Amino acid sequence: MVSQSQMSTAPSGPPAPPSPRPTARWALTVHIAGSVSALGADLVLLALGLRGVFGADPVTVYPAMAALAAWVLAPLAVVAAVSGILIALAGRWGLLRRGWVTTKLVITVSLAVLVIAVAAPGLTTAAGAAIQGLPVATGARTAYALVPAVTALLLGLNVALGVYKPRRRRRLPPP
Repeated sequence: MVSQSQMSTAPSGPPAPPSPRPTARWALTVHIAGSVSALGADLVLLALGLRGVFGADPVTVYPAMAALAAWVLAPLAVVAAVSGILIALAGRWGLLRRGWVTTKLVITVSLAVLVIAVAAPGLTTAAGAAIQGLPVATGARTAYALVPAVTALLLGLNVALGVYKPRRRRRLPPP
């Protein structure tokens, strides 16, 4: 029979990782909040894009999408990318040591650039056309629904990679 004192000293598994410093915890909080908020904003873009495909008033849909992309999603994407880079550089993961970190980096930075350089300007153009009473092409309507669907999947992959952290380490060539 095992006594209470013996049970409390028995190892219960691997030791817990050290608690991150307050600055690192703050940076991680900013990163998670920015990333998950970007996913939420992207899902709103998807919902609006689907409404545009299925015949909602373009004067309502595309100005809302343009404002959301430019004023909400673009800043959140930048926050997610910059905070992720800072965490990787300052922490034990590094930018290129782990494949999952590198994958998250490529996805996050690519999506931030695409939102700023392609999506926001394109949606602003569509919004201007809709406000002037010009038709938004069917192909553009479909793209404005399809692109947020793909980016939501990629952002979901980023969340999964951040939670599960595949353990395989990349072998980097010696310097």
